[in-house]
Amino acid sequence: MSETNPPPIEIHGLAVGYDEVTIVRDVDLTVRAGEVIALVGANGSGKSTLVRGLLGLARVQAGSVRLFGVEQEAHRRAGRGERHRIGYVPQQLTVGGGIPSTVEEVVASGRLARRPWYVRGTSADREAVARAIDAVGLADRAHATIGHLSGGQQRRGLIARALAAEPEVLIMDEPTAGVDAESQVALGRTLEKLVAQGLTMIVVTHETAPLAGVLTRVVTMSGGRVVADRPAHGMTTGQQVTRDVPGAVG
Repeated sequence: MSETNPPPIEIHGLAVGYDEVTIVRDVDLTVRAGEVIALVGANGSGKSTLVRGLLGLARVQAGSVRLFGVEQEAHRRAGRGERHRIGYVPQQLTVGGGIPSTVEEVVASGRLARRPWYVRGTSADREAVARAIDAVGLADRAHATIGHLSGGQQRRGLIARALAAEPEVLIMDEPTAGVDAESQVALGRTLEKLVAQGLTMIVVTHETAPLAGVLTRVVTMSGGRVVADRPAHGMTTGQQVTRDVPGAVG
């Protein structure tokens, strides 16, 4: 990307909270194209609230968020013309509800970031869905009911759903939480493929080991503030970066 293009994400003096309670405060953070950032910290440090704030899912109480050089509110008003540029994988272990859905159907819902639900899907939509499923290594399970897959496979299905919109930035909240070691390795391989394709990422996580091959920066939060921002090569491969605080809200 040309250096004249603005960074995908610029945050200045940000405060985010719920109702009148402030969870995140005084955060300055710039995410440049091609970076892969681990956002780490104990439960209650404000990691998830920060990403929800920059996505417009939690109230920004002070400061500013610029997405691709545009103020957050203007970016949101632009609708599908801009919305698809940032993909989000929430902190959720399983998917599926009362109506059984296949992997392909769940991933196809990600295309709604690019077109209204009432517009019939095109060949371009179907090709994007197939690419997203292949990217996460689930091509052989495309027609399987997603609720019958393992937790790790379901998590990769959620990532594929976000990828189906063909975003430029992917934000993931605890993608390795609650999945076994084998699934973490598979997820790490998936992320390596996505980084090789030039995708920018923010990964909220407690432990960097599964992501060691792709990280460029580690940003640490504590008490709702950024307390460290350093290159990823300064960490050991298997370092546990945080300790959970039971009952806290992140």
